[in-house]
Amino acid sequence: AGRPTHGDRPHADFLARLTSETALVAERDAELIGGAFCADTSDSLYVGRLAVRHDVRRLGVASALLEAAKDEARRRGKDKVALSTRISLTSNIALFTKHGFVKVAETCHPGFSQPTSWDMELRL
Repeated sequence: AGRPTHGDRPHADFLARLTSETALVAERDAELIGGAFCADTSDSLYVGRLAVRHDVRRLGVASALLEAAKDEARRRGKDKVALSTRISLTSNIALFTKHGFVKVAETCHPGFSQPTSWDMELRL
């Protein structure tokens, strides 16, 4: 079941994140419909791997996860939430902007000569 993986890397990455980061999950009828990982940095809570199951997108799941991340940051005494998103994912950028995130840097994936991602932050 699920998508094929390339070796054990995705599974190992997930397990490593579960031991070192906080998992935020969204459920409906006892089924996982979305999630994200949060990790402390020196000055912020970093949100990564935000994902929502395809059939429940545009129902507020991602927004609920971002609100949970904001709450988690406040609980930890952080005054900033940070994340990265690919420039080509315009709907993600729109969502993050709607939540108050602003672009603070552009980054370039290996092998590309133009920026491919934005680093974004939200001051709480």
